[in-house]
Amino acid sequence: MAKKTGDYEIPFDKNGNQLDYDGWGVHERVANHEFTDTLTFKSASRGRSAVGFEFARKDGRTVNVFLRDMEKWIHTLRDGVISGKFTFIKRGANYGCTLVEEA
Repeated sequence: MAKKTGDYEIPFDKNGNQLDYDGWGVHERVANHEFTDTLTFKSASRGRSAVGFEFARKDGRTVNVFLRDMEKWIHTLRDGVISGKFTFIKRGANYGCTLVEEA
């Protein structure tokens, strides 16, 4: 399924961690936006319909990365870390973080 970027809201939990799915109970929705940060790989998991990779931002909050995006990042990761400008995308009912421009 093609990625969808655009004018939609992204679900986050009460601690500011990006949720990969909009159906996880109490959360807030934030307008899609770009941000500059350094992300560090934490873990990988398999969800309902997607493989996800969890990355921690500098401040400890987490984002989800789709397998398709991770395949593009692997060659640029240094000790599991990537820096740059990021935004959020939607594939089906799932949400993820993607690289806009590497630092």
